[in-house]
Amino acid sequence: MFRRSSARPRSLPPPGSPACVLLSLLLLFATTAVEAQLPNCPTFPSDPACADYRINATTANQALGELCTQMKGMPGCTVRQLCADDTLFPSGELKDKYCNEVSVLADVCYSDMPKMQSCKPYTATCGSLGNSTGVLNPQCESFPALPDLPTSEVLTKQIYSICTEMSMDGCEVCMPLIRDDKSTYAECDLLGTYMNLCGAMPEMSQCGAYHTVCSGEGKSSGLCATGGHGGHIGGGPVMRMYFHTGFADYVLFKGWVPRNSVQYALTWLAIFIFGFLYEAWVAWYGWYNVTRLVPAKSNSLEHVVIDSGSGSSATQLTGDKPTVSAYPARQEPRTRVRRAFIRGIAKMITVTAAYALMLIAMTFNVGLFFAVVAGLGVGAAVFSEWSGAIISRIVEAEKEVEGGGEELCC
Repeated sequence: MFRRSSARPRSLPPPGSPACVLLSLLLLFATTAVEAQLPNCPTFPSDPACADYRINATTANQALGELCTQMKGMPGCTVRQLCADDTLFPSGELKDKYCNEVSVLADVCYSDMPKMQSCKPYTATCGSLGNSTGVLNPQCESFPALPDLPTSEVLTKQIYSICTEMSMDGCEVCMPLIRDDKSTYAECDLLGTYMNLCGAMPEMSQCGAYHTVCSGEGKSSGLCATGGHGGHIGGGPVMRMYFHTGFADYVLFKGWVPRNSVQYALTWLAIFIFGFLYEAWVAWYGWYNVTRLVPAKSNSLEHVVIDSGSGSSATQLTGDKPTVSAYPARQEPRTRVRRAFIRGIAKMITVTAAYALMLIAMTFNVGLFFAVVAGLGVGAAVFSEWSGAIISRIVEAEKEVEGGGEELCC
């Protein structure tokens, strides 16, 4: 039926033979051709074969750790710390977007330091500033860098410019590490220092990047609000409980913060006038209390005429004796209530003004402190002499009337 073949199976060429070498070369060529069709992504941003590649959290965090160990002063490293502390965006869509590891990696690698070795996973996927045409990977658009974040070079130059123009709190953080105006990096918190300086005096010409960051999506971030990184990044002025100079300090209200020399000069003048008017009020009330609210002991007293134009006091005489305002010895309860009410209101005004002046002095701003002192001093010099003369004349007139013109012994 069936016959078994007597042919023997062909064996492989013996190792080392020309046939074996040729076969090995053919297999290697075939393998290389297959691998060439499967690129090792990422390759370059516009490679269609890598459009579905994703930078995972492990890769991004490893790259950030290496970058921020080598150059911890980069603004992207500050953003990374803010995200870790939940102070960049405490919650919401912006936090999910800009605190993602890929977005933070973009803060360093897109425009600041794209040539660093650890940036290659990002630049090969998403490119860099000036070299990002044709990007096909959607991850790059979903998690971009924080908009308009200034680079290390920009921050270094602006900090140097600000701190060489004027001495400000915060300059001591980076200035010892910046050699000159040609420096492009310093190993300090460049972003935090810059935002603090411009938050205190945003009208400075060097603060354009500050306004750009804080006018877009970064407006609600910890970069542009008090209580951010280091206790304060940008926003309102820092509360300093020691004597200091500078323009920016809260003056009683959140909206009253002088930002430049003109605003500071007007604030100084307003505080001086406030102190001056406070002394005027105290002097006037002293006169009013004695002449209108203190009842006289004799019904024969009539009134005192005050010559306000010359600042001196003159008494209108009845006969040969000076007189003062007359009040009956016994007054109705309604009169006493009215008098107490007036005194209460006057006390409230006095205390309110006094404490407001005290709070201004407690800004510890040297200029504003001396505005309070000068206003009170000049006001006292002008009004206390006037009010003292009035009160002394009234007291002397009452004594003369009460004693019948004779000096009282006791």
